[in-house]
Amino acid sequence: MKIQNCISGGIPENGLVLYAEDSHIRTSIPRTPLNKSVYNCGNEFIIYEEDSWEIIGIISSDNTESAISAIRGGLIIFIEEHSSGVSGKHGRGGQSQRRYMHNRERELHDYYKRVAEGAKSLIEYGCSSLIMAGPWITKRRVYDILDYRLKSLPVEFIDCEYSGSAGVYQVINRLKEKRIYKPTSNQMMR
Repeated sequence: MKIQNCISGGIPENGLVLYAEDSHIRTSIPRTPLNKSVYNCGNEFIIYEEDSWEIIGIISSDNTESAISAIRGGLIIFIEEHSSGVSGKHGRGGQSQRRYMHNRERELHDYYKRVAEGAKSLIEYGCSSLIMAGPWITKRRVYDILDYRLKSLPVEFIDCEYSGSAGVYQVINRLKEKRIYKPTSNQMMR
């Protein structure tokens, strides 16, 4: 009966968020449209309020491909994707071995610089934190040449089996696991 009273005028265009605890029902109308419908019943509480959403920048990279994206709530924005074009390690020996190794390292460094240049667009999105994903050495090398404004953000390094857009989705799945909170009265009143 109380839920019918809450939506008697119809559901707003941007959606409606209902929080119910015992006999208390609280509503929230988001400023931006919701793109998902969630029904959750249990002793865990998932927070989807727009005010608690922050913009998180994700750089998922390895030696072959990378993706730069931003997430806000349930919205994923893929900003740029890069392919390295760097040849793999070789089996050639002799006098040319050091030259091949040096050329490969130079190509990798140029690729890392392209990724770092593309990551500057995360500043325009107003990211409040940064996640570096991928193999340890690669994400560390990319982080070392990032813009100083991105380095000033709180950063988390996450080891991933995938890179590029698949790595971004793997990071998002891990973030979803962290976004589940135990219910308290303070969280219900937001």
